[in-house]
Amino acid sequence: GLCEFEKNHADRYFDVGIAEEHALTFAAALSAAGYLPCVALYSTFFQRAYDQYIHDVALQNLRIILALDRAGFVGEDGPTHHGVFDVSMLLNVPNTQIFSPICASELEKCLDIAAESECSTVVRYPKIIRSDICRNKFNPAAEDELYIPYGHADVLIVTYGSLTANSVEACELLYEKGIYSAVYRVAKLKPFDVSSFKAMLDKTAPGFIYVLEEGMKVGGFGEYLSSVVDGYHFYIKAIEDEFVTFGNTEQLYEKYGFSAMKVAENIIEMSKNVSYESRSAII
Repeated sequence: GLCEFEKNHADRYFDVGIAEEHALTFAAALSAAGYLPCVALYSTFFQRAYDQYIHDVALQNLRIILALDRAGFVGEDGPTHHGVFDVSMLLNVPNTQIFSPICASELEKCLDIAAESECSTVVRYPKIIRSDICRNKFNPAAEDELYIPYGHADVLIVTYGSLTANSVEACELLYEKGIYSAVYRVAKLKPFDVSSFKAMLDKTAPGFIYVLEEGMKVGGFGEYLSSVVDGYHFYIKAIEDEFVTFGNTEQLYEKYGFSAMKVAENIIEMSKNVSYESRSAII
């Protein structure tokens, strides 16, 4: 996708091959010299440059844009290519903001925000974007948003990225079973606006919060959210302690319980176990 850019801006394009570590250190040097570099990597191969990002970029509080393609499941390429570690790796790094856009127009807005930001910006985006959800349910504004189709919510589904589409579809399936749900999609994972989220909870008062994320459970956004919000049951549906196997995205969503039907079934089962009198717990 960078071929046209290279043709038009040859003096601003540098291909370092598969030397991801060098890409980050090179970008740090460019930033220190007054440039704003954009480093485009697959999410999974950013893992090779994690040390350089921490020590050469974030620790120096240098500004770069880190564009992480293939965030989440990528299909048949298998365990080496699934981008499921970036959120858990980056949430704990200072001087970093993280966006997870749900459509192409929002991706553009994230890049615009990154260009004006005072810290490094990570923009993680999937191989395939479900633009229909952006167009029909959410405003592509790179801001966290609540979708509450039935007036109130027995359960609040919190998610980001590709799984926003599955979450909205799960809402419709749950309504057919008599369960009212809402979707809170997070566009900016870090820094997360905790006060606004709590204010929204005070208004909607869901029975429990169901966090759905296409990434690792340990150290992921769900664990972070449950640590800063009390007074509610949390159920975190994410990838457990295993590498994601081969298969197309739909097959993998089914296998790991991320499809709309699996999410709805899981929430129905969890609803049976929630005591609304004491909501402070992680299920």
